Amino acid sequence: LVVIGGILFWAAFQQYDYRQRHLFGVFYSLFLVGVGYCYVLWHNELNQPGHFSRDLPLSTQCIIGVVRDAPSKGGRFKIPICVERAGQDLDALQPVKGNLLLFVEGSPKVEQIRYGDRISIRAAICPTESPRNPNAFNYQRYLHFKNIHYQAFVQPDSLTVLSPGHGSAICR
Repeated sequence: LVVIGGILFWAAFQQYDYRQRHLFGVFYSLFLVGVGYCYVLWHNELNQPGHFSRDLPLSTQCIIGVVRDAPSKGGRFKIPICVERAGQDLDALQPVKGNLLLFVEGSPKVEQIRYGDRISIRAAICPTESPRNPNAFNYQRYLHFKNIHYQAFVQPDSLTVLSPGHGSAICR
């Protein structure tokens, strides 16, 4: 990528014959494809250092995170969170990164959760499930494009709202 960038810089100041006029466009296109590929790889949360799936076992954990989008209600509430800290115990929480989709049964306590709330949960984390029917909508792939690769099924009594208002002021 750096080599192609250097070639582009050099090629921008060269005089070309009419037959070779396409070379700059080819190098520029390769450079843009390379930058896009690196950008996509870097922003996949699984490639980030400190992702919770690397450092900690996915068994029952204590997790602290911020609600990153408005909870949606279906059969269960779906709450996407950005995980900030996780560990086996509240005393041994480690700073981590990553996104997690929570599925919570409805209750008055859960209905009060809003975007930007910092919450604490105790749940077992598992990878998102692929569709069982080959012709069904691929929800796992849909979540992958939203950078969510793990989910947790949470009981309402194991969820606690710690503090509100940690989201962006623009998105409220």
